[in-house]
Amino acid sequence: MPTYELRDFHIDVGPSSLFERVRFKLQKLRSLKNMRPFKDRGPRALQKALSRFNSSDWQLISAGVRDDTGKFVTSTWRRVFENKCWQLVIGYEGIIVSLSEVSTPQTDLTDQYIKRGTILYNFVEQVSHELMVADGQAVRSKPSNEIRAELVFGQGKVPAFFLIGLPT
Repeated sequence: MPTYELRDFHIDVGPSSLFERVRFKLQKLRSLKNMRPFKDRGPRALQKALSRFNSSDWQLISAGVRDDTGKFVTSTWRRVFENKCWQLVIGYEGIIVSLSEVSTPQTDLTDQYIKRGTILYNFVEQVSHELMVADGQAVRSKPSNEIRAELVFGQGKVPAFFLIGLPT
């Protein structure tokens, strides 16, 4: 049983380094897994887009992040086919988690999404930034200085989300 919670970040209010990370990791993804349950959903153009997935053809909406590691494990994308908006949730290693037609795009950014200023927001921002740097990628954003993160777990170091208020 998981010992973590999945928390949602919306692209409009979430850490930019997180969404840079999502795009970076999914830009190379060309085929999605677990398509069989979704093969008869939607128009033929949608099925073709799923069989040859290209993240640049879809609008990134949100990312689901593990609260214990700060790493994303799901991403939500939208695209219009035949005047209908379709929402695709991609999980770990390109597995389709869900595919559904959405009548109106969700724009409510209230309690569902984590926002700037929270401990988790800062932690995810720092983790995503560090992972992009480790992958040799230029990161457009720098993490905030609200926390100083020691991103080494299991080696006797205190997790980042406990280091609030330490001088930088």
